[in-house]
Amino acid sequence: MTERTLFTGPNHRAVEEAAFAWAHSQAEDGIGRVLYLSETNNRHERVQERWATSRSPLSLTADTLPNLVYDAYEQLLGPSARLPDATDRRALESSLDSIITDREWLSTQSHADVMCLQYGYIINGCM
Repeated sequence: MTERTLFTGPNHRAVEEAAFAWAHSQAEDGIGRVLYLSETNNRHERVQERWATSRSPLSLTADTLPNLVYDAYEQLLGPSARLPDATDRRALESSLDSIITDREWLSTQSHADVMCLQYGYIINGCM
């Protein structure tokens, strides 16, 4: 059975810490058991440092969703050309908007500060 948990709140740091605690409690011990996905990689170093303050640093992997998709695609079908980041973001936003049109609270708009988790996968801003 898949357990889904959504963390929301006005304080991103508090939401992130609650999500970290949940992901850590759900994940098995080992390298790369929790995946933190974000829109860009500009916060990854800070996220990894915060995670490592009370958890095994090797259990968290931080990546962007486009990187994750390209890595999976290349493992399945071989090397491919990458699209510019802006094109990736627009395609992802469009896809997510079409999936969540009936869920206004789960938005890809810039004002949204939502963290979605599923089996130790943290998606910052659901993008």
